[in-house]
Amino acid sequence: LKLLLDLPPTNFRGYDENTFETKIDLIIKNNKILDNVSANEQVDIICNETIFYAESGGQISDKGVIIGKNFKANILNSKKITVGNGKIIFVSTIEIVSGKITVGDIIKQVIDLGFRKQICSHHSATHLLHEALRQKLGLHVAQKGSLVTNEKLRFDFSHQKPISSELIKEIEDEVNYRIFCNDKVSTKVMSPDKAIEKGAIALFGEKYGDEVRVVTLGSKNDNPYSIELCGGTHVKDVTEISKFLIINEESVSSGVRRIEALTFKKVDEYLSLKSKEKEKLEIQQNENI
Repeated sequence: LKLLLDLPPTNFRGYDENTFETKIDLIIKNNKILDNVSANEQVDIICNETIFYAESGGQISDKGVIIGKNFKANILNSKKITVGNGKIIFVSTIEIVSGKITVGDIIKQVIDLGFRKQICSHHSATHLLHEALRQKLGLHVAQKGSLVTNEKLRFDFSHQKPISSELIKEIEDEVNYRIFCNDKVSTKVMSPDKAIEKGAIALFGEKYGDEVRVVTLGSKNDNPYSIELCGGTHVKDVTEISKFLIINEESVSSGVRRIEALTFKKVDEYLSLKSKEKEKLEIQQNENI
C-alpha cells in the first residue's frame, strides 16, 4: 500500500492512442512485489501511463499486448484502484507469453483494436438508446445500471411497465436513424456544473471530480441529440456503430426495466445464428411429417 501511495496517479492515454511506449513501474504477484517474472506466469503490473481502459462505469477493460526487447505478454484485464486522497491507479493483469519482464523495462503497449471498436460501438449505442427511451417513453427514464462489452450492451432504466413490441421497434428505428444521420461524436472536458448547465445527463448518486468528460452524439434541430457525463471510450462518429438491434426487454426489479441490444458485426452474427436455428427447426419438422 505504501508503494502505491508513493506512485503518481495513472495517466490514461487510451482516448487518443492505440499504441504507446512507457515503462513498468511495479510488478505484483500474490500481494508480493517482484523485481522480475518469467514466461507462462500471470502477474499484475502498474505503469505510470497506459492506453488500456480499466473496467469501470459498466464498461469492461481493454485487451491487447505489451512488447519489450526480450518479452511479450497478453493484457488480460485492467482495473482501477483508488488510494490516498482520490488518486486513481490502473492495475493490469498480464500473462507472459515469452521472455522475462523486469521492473523498469521499456514496453510498447498495443490495444486489440477489433475488441476495442466493438466495445466503443456498444457504448456509444447505449447513449443513443438512453435518449431514444427518454423521447419515446418520457423524461422519467433514467439510467439504473449498464454493462458494455464486445459482445453486447445491457441497459437498465426506470420505467413502470413492459414496453410493447411496436414501441420497441420505434425505439430501435430511432437509434438506427441517428446512426444513419452520420453525425460526429465530440468529447470535451469541463466542470460538472458547466456540463449539467449545458444539458448533460449525470448519473444520480455518482461522485464527480473537478473535471469531467462530456460526450455528445448526434444532433437534432441544431441541438445535441445525446449529451452525457462519461469517462468511457466511444466511436469517432456514429456511423461506426453501423446497425442496432434490440434482442431482449424485461423487468429486473420493481420499476426497473432492462434492454439488451447488439451493434455492428454482432447484429449480423445474431441474425445468421437465428436463421440457422430456424432452418434446423424446419428440417426437423419436415422429417417428423
